[in-house]
Amino acid sequence: MGTRSKLIILICWMVTVGCGGNGHGGEADVAVEAVECVPRCGSSYEGWDHCGSDGCGGTCGTCPTGTECRLFSDEGRNVCGVSDAKCHEFCLEQGAECGTLSVPFVEFVHDRMCACSSICLEGDVCGESDVPPRRVCFNPATECPGICAAAGAACGEVPTGLQSPKECDCGQCADGTECENGKCICPPDCQGKECGPDGCGGKCGECAVNEVCTIDAKCQCIASCKDKECGDDGCGGNCGTCPEGQACNAQGKCE
Repeated sequence: MGTRSKLIILICWMVTVGCGGNGHGGEADVAVEAVECVPRCGSSYEGWDHCGSDGCGGTCGTCPTGTECRLFSDEGRNVCGVSDAKCHEFCLEQGAECGTLSVPFVEFVHDRMCACSSICLEGDVCGESDVPPRRVCFNPATECPGICAAAGAACGEVPTGLQSPKECDCGQCADGTECENGKCICPPDCQGKECGPDGCGGKCGECAVNEVCTIDAKCQCIASCKDKECGDDGCGGNCGTCPEGQACNAQGKCE
């Protein structure tokens, strides 16, 4: 019958006493065909066990060195996965304190990921680095202030030196100020102004001695004709004219 086996079982069925054989409280011959147990083993990744029990009293094989047979819970089948000992060794080699790492050197293993033992505390994130240690515990709340201080930054973002998280947030500037090179600065407001305050404690310019700064931040000339009869008033005008036959001297007097 090919790969299937046929089992004929003769059952003496006692209805009353003894085995009569006449069908009335006697013997009944029942032929039962038992279906062969098919091992659930295979080499493909989908749908087959790779190791462990084959469900028929045998085994699907053993896993490569450095791996162990594990129940792949998502599919309810046995697969070879990287052993805890191998994971621990690999995490130490990579200097990983936390997170997961892919083990590249184990062939034909379904589960290649190692969960590195975490020693991170509450509030930590598992940072990623381009160089060992490749996974480090990093707490932005406790470590970023020191990184910002070392960079002399009171605002903006400063690199952490990690691949992730890449930057520390060093804070925000108050309203009316801007962050420039890690410093909160006040941007002067002098557009259209000749004088007066710039809004940041400085000035937008100085007026001449004979000028005053108006409310609209313009320099305005103040005419000066005190003790003068004639001559320049200092603002392009004159303080008067002399009678015919007199001239205005340097002191603004007619003579």
